[in-house]
Amino acid sequence: MRRVRRWVRNLVVRIPLVGEGWLLPRLRAAYERLPLLDWRRKRFAQSEARSLLRHLEKNDSAFTLVYDCKVTGLAYGDLLHVLAVARFLIKRGGRVTFIMVDTEGPHFLGGMCQREIDGFIDDAMEVARAVLDADRSVIVRIKEEELESRLRGEDEGGILFHESVQIRRPYYRESFNVFNQLMATLDEDGHRQVLFGRDEFIEHLPVAFEGRRFVSWHCRYSTRWDESRLTTGDEFVVGYKALSQRFPGREILVVSDEVGCRHYAEMARSLGLGGLSFSKEVSSSFLGDCALILQSEFFFCYRGGGILEIPFMSVMPYEIVAPVMNETMWSSRRLGCWEDQTQRWLNVPRFRVEGELAGLVDRGEVLGSLPRIDA
Repeated sequence: MRRVRRWVRNLVVRIPLVGEGWLLPRLRAAYERLPLLDWRRKRFAQSEARSLLRHLEKNDSAFTLVYDCKVTGLAYGDLLHVLAVARFLIKRGGRVTFIMVDTEGPHFLGGMCQREIDGFIDDAMEVARAVLDADRSVIVRIKEEELESRLRGEDEGGILFHESVQIRRPYYRESFNVFNQLMATLDEDGHRQVLFGRDEFIEHLPVAFEGRRFVSWHCRYSTRWDESRLTTGDEFVVGYKALSQRFPGREILVVSDEVGCRHYAEMARSLGLGGLSFSKEVSSSFLGDCALILQSEFFFCYRGGGILEIPFMSVMPYEIVAPVMNETMWSSRRLGCWEDQTQRWLNVPRFRVEGELAGLVDRGEVLGSLPRIDA
């Protein structure tokens, strides 16, 4: 099937004027509307995972993972999915070169300007250095024109999605599914070696939160794209009351970026909701926010942003209520093959309806079904 798709694509892109820019996206959209999309995505991910595992069996196996900013979403969730694959390979004995490829603005996704693109790449490099073992990884940033020469002579078996990388086609939508397939080859102890531990990023933990007992609640805020993932006033009240009831005596920390923390702090004041803290009061970085989440006793998120991938790919208790986008569910009740009884991703429709969160809470489907934390 991969050979057929590659043959069709190569044929289409050769059509003058309309092939790559007009016809190819329409064929891809039609392909995704065909039956058994999840099954086909799993098969594709299984094939890529098998290729990586075969390469891993070689002595001193080296891998190259390319994050090509020209064709890849500049978002923490997409970044963390690719880094999760790198982390697995390192934990299983491989060596990884992680390459960030520059691009010029405006970016195709969200219209990010050059300053914003450079800022994201700087942050991504810092996150990669924090996530990957420095003794078994090399993290580099290169210009677009350097990519071809950088890949020349590399063993294709060690390049994640080598076909897509070489023709600069996006593969990030499939990265999580590959990670899921790789993790399925491990037992529980193996999972814990790869997943983020509670003390991960501990050096970035704000001093003000050392030793405090709290739960974390991620609320996304962005008006640039996908405003459907913003938390409304009604949902904020529902989440606040449900968390306060579920975790009495615990401080509730709202995790968001600077704009989001200001927005939700003002919302809390206007709604008369007290006892809340906000991550940007104590943390100035993404990694600081990650450390806060992992040190909390429980993480909750309703239709949030990319930082939810940190608790999701960790050993901590969490409940995430969000639609599955490019990922495929591992089973009817689990997104990640490693999830245990204290962890849950509840898949909900992509387009929410009014009162969705309130209904889930009232029926006990959210913040009521997982084991409680002792007082």
